[in-house]
Formats: sequence, C-alpha cells, structure tokens
Amino acid sequence: MGYYPKCCSLLMSFLLVIAYFQASLQLAIKKVNIPEGVKVGEEYVILDCDYDLGNTSTKGLVVKWYLNNFDLVYQWIYGSAPQAIDPASKYIDLHYKASHDPNTMYRAMKLKQPDIDLSGNYTCLISTFEDETSAKRPMTVYSTGREDEFKLWHTKKIISDIDESIEVTCQAVGLYPKPTLDIIIEDYSDFKSPRPIITETEDGHYNIVTYLTLDNDDLPDSVVINCILGIPNVNYNATKKLVHYTAGNSAEQKRINFYLMLLTAAIFIYID
Repeated sequence: MGYYPKCCSLLMSFLLVIAYFQASLQLAIKKVNIPEGVKVGEEYVILDCDYDLGNTSTKGLVVKWYLNNFDLVYQWIYGSAPQAIDPASKYIDLHYKASHDPNTMYRAMKLKQPDIDLSGNYTCLISTFEDETSAKRPMTVYSTGREDEFKLWHTKKIISDIDESIEVTCQAVGLYPKPTLDIIIEDYSDFKSPRPIITETEDGHYNIVTYLTLDNDDLPDSVVINCILGIPNVNYNATKKLVHYTAGNSAEQKRINFYLMLLTAAIFIYID
C-alpha cells in the first residue's frame, strides 16, 4: 500500500520537472507594434514584433510576416538575409534592423511610403525547431483625398416668382477606406442631408457627394452650413463651412417686392 503513493509522487515530480523545463524554453512575444492607422504619404511605418527566445535554441529560427493571413510578405531565416515578397516587396526596406541583437535584428518590417494596398490584418510568426508563437493586428492605410477637391457650395433654385430655395452640395474625392459625408445646419438639427452617393474608382479609392435642399422660408436671416467628412475606421474628421444669408433675398422679401410691383402697376393704370 505504501508503494503506490510513493510511485505517484515520483511521477508527479517528474512531470513538474518536464513542465518547468518546457516553460524555461518558451518562446514569447514581448511587444507588438502595429499602428491601427497610417496616412498615405507618410515617409515610412514600422511593424515590429519583439520576442524573447528564453532558453530556446536559435536552430530553425524564422520570422515571417503575413498580410491577410495567406500572403507571406516578409521572411527572415536566422543566419540569412531577409526577403521581401509581393505584394508588399516594393515597400519593404530590407536594410532596416530593429536591434543589434543577432537573434532579433531583422524581426520588424519597415514599409516606405505606404499606400492603401497595404491595409489589412498583419500576422507575425516566430518559430524555431522547438517552439512557435504569433500575434495578429489590423492596420489601415487611409487616404484623406485631395484637399482642393473637398468642396462645399450652394446654388439658388427659383421655384416661382415668390419662392426660392437653395441646393447645398458637398463632395470629396480620392478617399480610403469608405468615407461618410453629412451636411448639417448649425442650431437646426432637423435639417440634414440624406445618405450620400459613394462611387469606387478603379484604383480602389472612393468619391463621395451629398445634397441638401433648403427653402429660404424655413431659414433665419443667416445660417452656418457645415459639411463633415469622416473616415470611421481611423477616426478622421474634416469640416467645411459656409454662411448663407437669406435677408434681402428671402421668399418673404420677394413677396413684398411682388406686391409692391402689383401696387405700382395698379397705380400706373389708375393714373392712365
């Protein structure tokens, strides 16, 4: 009876030693640096996956970076020069070193002048013959479009001799990812543009336009019109403003002018 517990105790001790030995060899990622958003036109961006080999051997050490799970875009085999693979090869600086440690020096990717085709989910995979670990993060390379093509303007629409409205138009060109666009009137929350019209260009960018028609009868002497452009994925917002004056051109003023004209005509006829 005394032998069985002793045997179990020895087995438990053996298993604990193995577990401790395995833990001491564990390959671990210490820090992942993959920015959520990067603007098109930045000089460069660095994607880093800092790891600790622990007591793991460098035999079979390989660092791989994947874009959207399947596309291997970067690989460093310990003891060899790093490699860049399409579709990201034209952006990767193969001379960049993340550290002076020979075990980790080529762990990171330096992407020069990133463009929207680099948007996606990035996975860094570090492996040896003994262990393997990975980390995954999304990154969006966003475009705010051409500043001179983000425009807000309004035009008059004559409904009748005594009624007048304005059509407000706002547009932006060359954005990524899919943007939002809203026309709003300050202090008048009931006035808001409907869903914008979005078109995708051949190179993957988006153009967007929206409209809002306002009756001058519904407006005070002056109103501030805002157009708000947004890119939700990266918390980007930009605003254009204009002030519309209805005084002197309002429908009420035109009615008064119309009645004055009738009165003048009646007087003229009466005199004749």
